[in-house]
Amino acid sequence: MLYCLQNGCQLGWLIDPSDRSILVFRSNQQPELLQGSDRLSILEEIELNLSVEQIFSWLKMQSM
Repeated sequence: MLYCLQNGCQLGWLIDPSDRSILVFRSNQQPELLQGSDRLSILEEIELNLSVEQIFSWLKMQSM
């Protein structure tokens, strides 16, 4: 994630299924931990309104 941010990426999400949280990375900012009904940071050019809950409801996690 840090490599991407150092090389031009504007935004990154690290999705943690075990904690059901998303760590949001933006260049030159501290990471932000989001959970539950928190709204995800999106690039300004993209019109999208998502919560952490919505992301996890779309992901199907299965035990191996």
